Amino acid sequence: MSKAVCPKSDQGVRAAVQNGVIVTAVGQAATPIACQVRSCLGHRAASADDDDWEESKVNHLVVVVECLPNGDCCEAANKFMRKVRASDGYAVYSEIIGRKVAILGVAKSNKVTGAAKLEEVLLKRGGCMRLIRVGCAQLEPAPDVPSLAWMRELNAALDALITPRDDHMASRDDQMPQSQPSQAAEPLAEQVSTDASATPATVEPVTWQAMSTHLITIGVVSTVAVLAGVLVRSLRSSMRQ
Repeated sequence: MSKAVCPKSDQGVRAAVQNGVIVTAVGQAATPIACQVRSCLGHRAASADDDDWEESKVNHLVVVVECLPNGDCCEAANKFMRKVRASDGYAVYSEIIGRKVAILGVAKSNKVTGAAKLEEVLLKRGGCMRLIRVGCAQLEPAPDVPSLAWMRELNAALDALITPRDDHMASRDDQMPQSQPSQAAEPLAEQVSTDASATPATVEPVTWQAMSTHLITIGVVSTVAVLAGVLVRSLRSSMRQ
């Protein structure tokens, strides 16, 4: 019977996924090796504690697990597998986001059968998919993690899955300086605003009273001129006689 899922819930889970790698150490001897793995992964390694693997939204999981001298799982590994088996929600979440897992077994010998068991539990009960094959690192002498073939294979696989855009572009966009408005445009805008708000000059309307006064003045002047002309002609006639 196929598992029933809620499409809207699946979409919400996919939207919350973080593209990166969470590195978890299982066993005391695995802790320093896990630190080296994180260092090799650089910016792709998510900042998280070893116990955050179950609630993590990161879509790649790397487990560095300590194995006993005979290759079997240590007690911490057994506890880890019990938690995976008991967490149905983790398996569902892993299937939805397509979580991929890589396992590195560390032991005093070259036997890491316990790491293979842990991978099997994550694949069958944890809903994960295999990213690369299980690796092996001997604890004595202390391993040089960057030189391990497993580490090179892991980096190559992640390079193909995690693009620079996923890791850097969002933070680079946040750091880009925002364009500032030109300061030279501010006085011009202020001047335009001042000119626009200035009160336009008013033109007084011409009233009929003022027009009548003007016409009367013109009429009086014309009448005086006519009378003066008549008087001058009369005087000339009297002098001739």
